[in-house]
Amino acid sequence: MFSEKKRKDLIPDNFLSAPALDPNLIGPTFPPIPSFTLPTGSTGPTGPTGDTGPTGPTATICIRTDPDNGCSVAEGSGTVASGFASHAEACNTQAIGDCSHAEGQFATASGTASHAEGFQTTASGFASHTEGSGTTADANFSHTEGINTIVDVLHPGSHIMGKNGTTRSSFSWHLANGLAVGPSLNSAVIEGVTGNLYLDGVVISPNAADYAEMFETIDGNLIDVGYFVTLYGEKIRKANANDDYILGVVSATPAMIADASDLRWHNLFVRDEWGRTQYHEVVVPEKKMAMEE
Repeated sequence: MFSEKKRKDLIPDNFLSAPALDPNLIGPTFPPIPSFTLPTGSTGPTGPTGDTGPTGPTATICIRTDPDNGCSVAEGSGTVASGFASHAEACNTQAIGDCSHAEGQFATASGTASHAEGFQTTASGFASHTEGSGTTADANFSHTEGINTIVDVLHPGSHIMGKNGTTRSSFSWHLANGLAVGPSLNSAVIEGVTGNLYLDGVVISPNAADYAEMFETIDGNLIDVGYFVTLYGEKIRKANANDDYILGVVSATPAMIADASDLRWHNLFVRDEWGRTQYHEVVVPEKKMAMEE
């Protein structure tokens, strides 16, 4: 209590007094209350399902496989791999033949084991291959490239390149140079069966002008260039002052060499009395490729 009041305020030397506590009367200190967890109650009922949200965009499947068809694979846009174990890729290509492959744009591989690539190409022959633009390989084992070139179905094993042309023989090489609107033309053809070379033009040789023919010498030795030669039976020898007939001069740079046999022995094939190679028909047994189920 206040011992004195002055002007209703405490003066500096005033003091407070209160009854003192007896230390013996202070009780013991209790330990802290341990933490505890209340049991979780049961889950309440599920609330009502909310409204379904808007449908998202359709997912694009870029690679499609068919395990039941030899694991054929179609990838890209608008591609079809319907052949057994076939593969189509890129844009609007079709691998229809078994074990075939199509790539590029609008390419179709319909032959077994065929390969079509490029733009609007078709490989329909067995083991055929086509590339370029607008090319077609209809024959078996054939190959076409360039622009609008065709291997005819009757010409297996042929190869054509260039533009606007069609093959003319089997197992042969063709260089097409036809018109976009007009006849199908070939500038050059190497005929595989005969070995003949056909050219729709001239042979140009910048460092040669001679026409030469191959002959065997009477002693089997080489006659050097520049010597005059004459015939001795069917062979040749060096000419001398006593010879009335001069066959020619040995040339170093002929533009054309006839009767040469650089690629094979000249008597490898049977010929008639006029030197024409004799041909006969051979029947080749058919072979079928077995496909795994």
